[in-house]
Amino acid sequence: MIFLLLISFALGDLPVHCTYKQIVGDWTFTLNLDTFHAYLDDSQTFCGHGQPDHILDIDISDTFDFSNKQNVDVTLQEPNIAYSSEYGQGTWTMIYDEGFLIDFQDISFFTYSLYVHSQNSVGKYDSVCDKTTIGWYRGSDPKDHRNWGCFFAMKNGEDDLELKEAETDTYKWIQPTDTVSFLQVDKLYDDFDSEVAKINQAQSSWTAELNPQFKGMTMMQVNQQMGRSSRTIKIEPSYTNDKILDQGVYEDEEDSENLGNDDILYYWNTPNSKISEEELPESWDWTNINGVNYVPSPREQKNCGSCYILSTIEMIESRLRILTNNDFQTSLSIQYALSCNFYTEGCNGGYPTLVNKFISEFNLIPDSCAHYQAKNTECVTECDSPLRVSVSDYYYIGGYYGAADEENMMKEIRARGPIIANLEPSRDFSFYKNGIYESVANRKEDGDISSTNMRESDMEWEKVDHSILIVGWGVENGTKYWKALNSWGTQWGENGFFRIKRGVDECAIESMGEAAIPYIV
Repeated sequence: MIFLLLISFALGDLPVHCTYKQIVGDWTFTLNLDTFHAYLDDSQTFCGHGQPDHILDIDISDTFDFSNKQNVDVTLQEPNIAYSSEYGQGTWTMIYDEGFLIDFQDISFFTYSLYVHSQNSVGKYDSVCDKTTIGWYRGSDPKDHRNWGCFFAMKNGEDDLELKEAETDTYKWIQPTDTVSFLQVDKLYDDFDSEVAKINQAQSSWTAELNPQFKGMTMMQVNQQMGRSSRTIKIEPSYTNDKILDQGVYEDEEDSENLGNDDILYYWNTPNSKISEEELPESWDWTNINGVNYVPSPREQKNCGSCYILSTIEMIESRLRILTNNDFQTSLSIQYALSCNFYTEGCNGGYPTLVNKFISEFNLIPDSCAHYQAKNTECVTECDSPLRVSVSDYYYIGGYYGAADEENMMKEIRARGPIIANLEPSRDFSFYKNGIYESVANRKEDGDISSTNMRESDMEWEKVDHSILIVGWGVENGTKYWKALNSWGTQWGENGFFRIKRGVDECAIESMGEAAIPYIV
């Protein structure tokens, strides 16, 4: 029962919207003690969800229950502390606005907030932020597939179900101003030549054009090319890879053109908090370090909202190239991560963190075993190649959702390689050709932007719908920028890449940086 939900630039995501301020507090988790061995070809593993996930058919009158159960108390505190009398102290994070993930020493939980058919509008949904859907729990070792289980949770002290329509004005968040008008346009992309001319007249930091691969499409079809739905948890991630030496902080940062491989990896095991801002160079570009490119060639997501998977796999491939001095050149399977993952919605959207969670548990296989088809297909796990890739840690930069900012994103990129970033492109983004992009429709006046992260600004959520890979940064004519790899092929932008204004949270690009530590199994 796949439900196609077009909102903003996303091809779709689950119809729920809850912020961390609605989630913090005391909860009762109800665990099904009838556990199972997790297999990708066993539907019991999905805890009532699909493969890939789908929108659940739930009414407000539905009740969850298990015949063999245990109730456990869990308290979620700001910014990311979890506590339970059963499990001790752990950490937690929101997964955007849709769910939350918790890690205790011996057990891990993930679930979505509950959404139900609206009592007031046919075909729409309400968010129930004090309850969850059926979610998953497992032990601390993601590769141990024994004794997985399903659970649900209810917030304590909530006598009445708290229904919240998605997109209410009750909470503090940011989203662009021209999104709805763009989606409602039923014109061909080719008919926007006059708008392209206006963009080029309005500013000089970047050049707009009608990009070749979008010609002949309607604007709604272009929107489908922009889709993403969108661990996490540790304040400072632990970096464990026996191929890398124990390194300290590099005292004198050199020009990237003079760095050897040992120098490139100098910060790999250094927490971001131990890297000073002064050690960051003015520019850094993983596509050109001493003439060497560590970033895979641009891919094209086509008519599938898979950008969240492409950016995740490109991050993993780039970091493996960095770790192996570019010896690793294997393309990993996007299709496997698209069709087999029961935490995400396949071509209908998903979140990089949940892709990394899935990879940490079930690995990645080479592309040669499951080529990208740009559509949801049956999950294929058989593979003649012995190569398997996984991640030992995955996390929001800063330690939890809402903690990312320009500086710690730069530190993460310099230390360990390209990162996933998420943004909300304005409609003029589809016309980008070259230069430093800044939305014309949502242009910010000087002084409007703070350099603090979302939590420091008391911002609960920023709308994003597209995932990309930031490969570096720089400055041109006094303007700071990020350099990023998009998922629209080489004909778009600067040979598949683009530059976007840095340090002002342009299109929310600094709201949700993500990364992982890959390894070859």
